Amino acid sequence: MIRRRSLYNLGSGLGAHLSLVLMLFAVGCLESAIDPSITVQFNVSGMGLEGVGAPVYATVARTTDSFQSGASAIDVYVPTGVTSPTPLLVLLQGARVHKSYYTQFCTRLAAHGFVVAAANHDSLLGYFTSTDSVQEVLDALAVKSVTQGDLLCGIPDLDRIGLVGHSFGGATALTYVQGDCNFPFCAAPFEASAAVRAVATYASHLVTPDDQIIAVDSKGIAIQIMLGERDGVAREQDIERTYDAIHDGDKQLIGLTGANHFAVNDLDNPPGTITDANAQLVDREATIAVAADWVGVFMRAYVQRENDAIAYLQASGTRENEQYSARYEPFQLEPTPQADKPSFDDSHWAGNRTR
Repeated sequence: MIRRRSLYNLGSGLGAHLSLVLMLFAVGCLESAIDPSITVQFNVSGMGLEGVGAPVYATVARTTDSFQSGASAIDVYVPTGVTSPTPLLVLLQGARVHKSYYTQFCTRLAAHGFVVAAANHDSLLGYFTSTDSVQEVLDALAVKSVTQGDLLCGIPDLDRIGLVGHSFGGATALTYVQGDCNFPFCAAPFEASAAVRAVATYASHLVTPDDQIIAVDSKGIAIQIMLGERDGVAREQDIERTYDAIHDGDKQLIGLTGANHFAVNDLDNPPGTITDANAQLVDREATIAVAADWVGVFMRAYVQRENDAIAYLQASGTRENEQYSARYEPFQLEPTPQADKPSFDDSHWAGNRTR
């Protein structure tokens, strides 16, 4: 049976010395916004969901230089103006898809009120994520979040985490929450962080080459499965079978109309990746916006426990329009007056929506 752990009770990555490092550097963080002079600024664009489903922030900052942790080179996106602990989303890349091709997607995700960490996990075969990737990101941010003077000091909330995976990265995320070390998504046994509250995937499935489905034991963690209706790489029926194999937690299935395998990337068929012969039939910026907004509102419901987002999901039920189809199946999540408050303050919530 999986043992879920707090991030600060680490048994891998930086190893046993990490707790000592944290104690030495945890001298308190000065409350100040991310310095724009050492970041790249992005404006949130694209027409996605409306109302509660829309982003909260209009601009997002990304660290200028990647920082290294193990085999992972990491970029971090933060909503402009954030000064206090903010929930973390870890993006797990598709096979051989460079992290830079998720810039628009990560920007819009962060605009929902999250720190977003996107990593290139290097291997002998190129950029292939693994369960190690998650821990490398968490290990690095555990140190940076308590290091006085660091750009990210006091910003990532490592008690509230979501995983977001594309293609191979989505299968890795599903493997991580189950705690199973299944090749090729895991290289060594690991302990999953107890802080992971939700998973969202796009173009991902757990159907084996011999057409067997790997059962999804989500440990009660909410899972959102998203597919592109013109995906020529990951079969729609395999993604739907993976969704149907989730039996023990809240789940949502989203279908994106006219979207192919690389609908969440800044360009079609990024260099070095497997090619999707099916052309996308809809505007890429719009598809990225819709996909990021569905992930964003799902994560706000389950990672932040935001009542408005919970109510938005529950009202969505089963519906469709010209951009998407949605099916939401909740078992345990209900709005509550004691729900966690978003890490952003009310002024950001009221005034910084993009529409």
